[in-house]
Amino acid sequence: NYETFFNLGTIYTLLAPSVENSAEFALASFDKAIELNSNCGKCYRNAGLVYAHLGKTAEAKINFQKAYDLEPEGSAEKAMLEKWLAE
Repeated sequence: NYETFFNLGTIYTLLAPSVENSAEFALASFDKAIELNSNCGKCYRNAGLVYAHLGKTAEAKINFQKAYDLEPEGSAEKAMLEKWLAE
């Protein structure tokens, strides 16, 4: 299920600074989670964070925008994503 791939991506994200290719594995995991559940805002958000870590600003913003669009109005998550999108 998509949550398994979300969790796997999150683990790879945490390993990214110290384990070679873990950022790429994280992105592949988040992509699979999104393929299984295209309404997973946290999957888009975390993919955006990985892209930002890799210096891929355009890709990060695309994913942040998708996450933003899926978040309910007035949520703390939406406010945080709005801030990131403005940068």
